[in-house]
Amino acid sequence: MQKIPRTLFALHTGLRDQEIYGLRWDWEHDVKGLHTTVFVIPETETKHGRERIVPLNTVARSVVASGRGNGSERVFDLDGQKVSRMNDKAWRKAREAAGLQPVPVHDLRHTFGMPLRAAGGSLEDRQDSLSHHVGRITTHYSRVEIARLIECVELLCGEEKRPEVTLVKRA
Repeated sequence: MQKIPRTLFALHTGLRDQEIYGLRWDWEHDVKGLHTTVFVIPETETKHGRERIVPLNTVARSVVASGRGNGSERVFDLDGQKVSRMNDKAWRKAREAAGLQPVPVHDLRHTFGMPLRAAGGSLEDRQDSLSHHVGRITTHYSRVEIARLIECVELLCGEEKRPEVTLVKRA
């Protein structure tokens, strides 16, 4: 799978580098009544040792759909081989070409969280989406909680124009 879809997926899910590259197809679950899927990352594969739900917005779902049927147990691989990290030579070259020196891969998480806040995502929804909470969503996810998180990350796909903000230096 190409670098751009992986980067898009990171920007629209807020997942950590290792969570993206460890993401497995068998962690995908249908959400009854919502006609969508989410990924549930087991506690053994997360930074804080807690199961993590990954709500998918339209963009993230399209990235997942583009990789479906890749013949791998993982959602993201490179020619059938496990990719261990995003901060590789290709990322550094793309970052340099875009004039984004020195932007670390982890900043994609901030690039997910900041626009989510600007789009109106609540503190609790942002915490849940970034996995910055302590046990707020139980392992018995309710459809209402999942629907709210999907609605929240869908804010990133909005077509409405946001007001341009300009910072002016104080005199």
